[in-house]
Amino acid sequence: MQITSGKNYNPNFQARQIARTMNCIGKLETKIDLWEVTSRDKTFLKGLLENIDFKNLMPNISSEGVKRWKEMLEISVNDTVAKRVISYLAISENKPCGIISFVPGKKQFYASSICTWPIECGKKVKFAGKTLFYQLFKTFSESKAKEITLKAIKDGPFETVPKYKNLGFQVVDDKHLVEMSMNKYKVKEVYGDLNKIITYTPLEKQPERDLEYLLHL
Repeated sequence: MQITSGKNYNPNFQARQIARTMNCIGKLETKIDLWEVTSRDKTFLKGLLENIDFKNLMPNISSEGVKRWKEMLEISVNDTVAKRVISYLAISENKPCGIISFVPGKKQFYASSICTWPIECGKKVKFAGKTLFYQLFKTFSESKAKEITLKAIKDGPFETVPKYKNLGFQVVDDKHLVEMSMNKYKVKEVYGDLNKIITYTPLEKQPERDLEYLLHL
């Protein structure tokens, strides 16, 4: 993926950059931009789903793992296009590297999907997942909701349940999809910890842009 030009701007597909982040642990630094995407970005999102080659990006992953990994991205894309959930796209080095989708409620937020992927073969983007969760926690903290829930898969390419536990989620029900949750007090604690490693610069009143115009797959 790279920056491209020469396409006609289509106002039907509009994303908005909401923040720039700098993530630092020791000497390791990662810059990640966050964009809000909606159902109007359908063409770009469908293209993202069709063109992200998980097997090529991570050759050591099994065929079943690749299938489950792609399903995670499909959930985010389909939810954004059809159900109009809130979705944020992470971009590093002008390349998409992750997406999170969630349903906000008065009492509870439900994270329907989070998926990250390398921007080149074997080149993972450090902090991509944490940065997307940071945005979820930020949005949650600005609401009056009391809990965040999600469902983690067991048979994916990576062990997601331990990662979510390390982030602060607790197992509620251990089925094929592991139901997990985090209350507002834990969110506040984890959000504070992430603030120590993530420098978040909000961007106000940004113009809506066509990601197909800015990036191509």
